Amino acid sequence: MKAQFKARTTPKDSSRYAFNNSWVYGDLIHSGGKAYIHPICNRVNVNVEIGKLIIIHEVKANTICRAVDLDTPAPFWENDIITDGKAIGVIRHGLFNSKHLGFYIEWQDKYHDMRNDVAYWLPVVERIGNVIDDPELLRGGEIS
Repeated sequence: MKAQFKARTTPKDSSRYAFNNSWVYGDLIHSGGKAYIHPICNRVNVNVEIGKLIIIHEVKANTICRAVDLDTPAPFWENDIITDGKAIGVIRHGLFNSKHLGFYIEWQDKYHDMRNDVAYWLPVVERIGNVIDDPELLRGGEIS
């Protein structure tokens, strides 16, 4: 099974932590007012015995992204910035076209009226970044 969610881990006070403000992938857990990602495959082989480690990473809630399509080698994620060669859009999740709930593309600037259903665009768009790591890509709304 592939990861359904990704998010950035919370910053740590020490640089000795391997998962300091890094992307982690897995199942999303909410507990005690905090968000955590539990990696999918934590199998270990110790002394010829196979077991599982239970590992969770505390993540920043504002960086949580859902997978759009898990059947591709590099799935698209909520908050990915995409382009069709002329316009720039962001993959979002929520209510769109006043009646649909799910993933859609929020096209930027003068392209805001373009068709926004993800299923139509995924085969022909390219990911150029994401809102969390590359917010500067949204300035301008089009490829020059």
